Amino acid sequence: MMGDGDPYVGTEVSRGKIVPLISSEVPGTFGLMHLPRLWLKALLHATDRLAEDWGCGPGGLDKITMDFVGVDPDAFVPWLLQAFPTFAECETWVRANARALDEASIARANAFLTTHPLPRGLGPKFRAYLGIEDDRFDVGIRLNDLDDWMAVHQYVERYGSGGGSIVPAISPRTTGLLGVAGLPRDWLIALLREEQLLPLGYRFADDPGAGMVLRQLGVDPSAAHAFIAAERPTYVQYEGWLRGRALLDVATIEEINAGLDTDAARAVERYDWELLHRTLDARRGSSGTAHTAGIYSFSVNSALSAHADSGH
Repeated sequence: MMGDGDPYVGTEVSRGKIVPLISSEVPGTFGLMHLPRLWLKALLHATDRLAEDWGCGPGGLDKITMDFVGVDPDAFVPWLLQAFPTFAECETWVRANARALDEASIARANAFLTTHPLPRGLGPKFRAYLGIEDDRFDVGIRLNDLDDWMAVHQYVERYGSGGGSIVPAISPRTTGLLGVAGLPRDWLIALLREEQLLPLGYRFADDPGAGMVLRQLGVDPSAAHAFIAAERPTYVQYEGWLRGRALLDVATIEEINAGLDTDAARAVERYDWELLHRTLDARRGSSGTAHTAGIYSFSVNSALSAHADSGH
């Protein structure tokens, strides 16, 4: 547990646990951010696969998002855990039960998520832990993303191929410190490929779109992937390597990001989400009753972990 004066030191994830890699910034089909991540956390919790310190339940960003669109968490979260829906089924439930699922409410929810810093002064602690010197990088969900990626990196380094396959569910649309879409996903796939941790037959193991992004930045994809293979960098370290080599002008970044905000990128997301659901559902079926106890409840109480405070 982390007190107010303690530094943040991250989470050591146990073998077989899964960090939810869908960013809070990724929306579903009707535009509500965080809902895909909330859904995934519920599936992971129901199968006892949710990584330590990542919560599922009526608090943090989960509750904030539900409150904005009028979803009753006491009805929704237990339903997720018991019904184990696909994401499409999850959205159908939300459409039928949300009391304020209108454009204005969705816009307010998304505006909060994309501007709100971490509570209780956690931003500087996360930046220090992640190796981020720019104190302007303060949006909570983006720091949460980088913390997710740090935890996955440490998991891969600790367990290697013995850690089990990992679905690289970072969206092609997700950005890191540089604000360039596609780079976080490409880094993770390259890292997992080296350790043979991609799911067997994974459709996007050699995504040509990733190479396109690097080439648009003026970086040789083979050199970037060779660096990842040789050095096993964290994501922040990878971006540090790119900074001295990439064309990072605003026009280039905007062109890349627009080129990845497409139906093709959304198809990659759906593939990953369907693969996660299918894999977890098979585990649930083989192990019997779903795990529904111990739903996390978040607050800003200093006795709780940093992840709970940050609304992971």
